[in-house]
Amino acid sequence: MQNSSGVSIVICCYNSVNRLKNTLEALAKQQFSIDFKVEIILVDNASTDNTVGYAQSFWKSLSSPITLRAVYEPTPGLANARKKGIEGASFSY
Repeated sequence: MQNSSGVSIVICCYNSVNRLKNTLEALAKQQFSIDFKVEIILVDNASTDNTVGYAQSFWKSLSSPITLRAVYEPTPGLANARKKGIEGASFSY
């Protein structure tokens, strides 16, 4: 059951190492009230370029208080990645 007191940001990725930097930097700069919960779900849609490793390492270097979690979707396709992201989300929104 998903919690409705926060937001899950789902990023669907396929070989996204070269495109993630700006997205993650922008998300790290977001400001939220202290009682508002936010998580980032990075969906690795069968990447072969170390998308997850790069994202986790770069996210850590940004020192953001927002949690970034990676989930894996082996079946290619944006619809499959989105579904996996929704399934992995902690929040309703």
